[in-house]
Amino acid sequence: MIEHKGTVPIETERLKLRRFSSEDITAVYENWASLPEVAEFLSWKPHSSKRVTEQLVATWVHQYKFDTNYNWAMELKNGKNFSVLVGNIAATRRTEESAELAYLIAPRFWGMGFAAESVKAVCTFLFNEVGFTRIILNIPNENAKSRSVAEKCGFSLVGISPHAATDHSGKSLDICNYELKSYNFKKGLR
Repeated sequence: MIEHKGTVPIETERLKLRRFSSEDITAVYENWASLPEVAEFLSWKPHSSKRVTEQLVATWVHQYKFDTNYNWAMELKNGKNFSVLVGNIAATRRTEESAELAYLIAPRFWGMGFAAESVKAVCTFLFNEVGFTRIILNIPNENAKSRSVAEKCGFSLVGISPHAATDHSGKSLDICNYELKSYNFKKGLR
């Protein structure tokens, strides 16, 4: 049975996963939202101004009033009095028993394992605390780094959907459909 809890704080070895706040606007804009390399496989264009990012963060903050909302800022634990945002990870309910996960990492943190670390932590929460039985990832076939994260975290490729999405420039993308079932996750396939 699903017991929605909303975006609760989660800690990993190196990250604090927490709710976004209005204080994060500059970091979101500078670390990833304005960068073309982050938006390469995404449906949205890089943000043209901090105002666009401000509106997005305001929407995220507003959505926290719903306990079915799961959207975390990935904050680096640095032992200092300032926050360093590494990326964003979010889950959206797709059926009563399943959720779709999406994540992005600021380019200066690519290749450091933060995506896998946060995916494992969020999957643990969604399976063990919320009660989802299946988590899916839909990743553009050309995004080899993100597909690698999915596979490192125990997700299985279940199919490829040709021309299933378009990027922000209108380019058609084949989407790799991955899934992770709770019983596999709990058996240690993380």
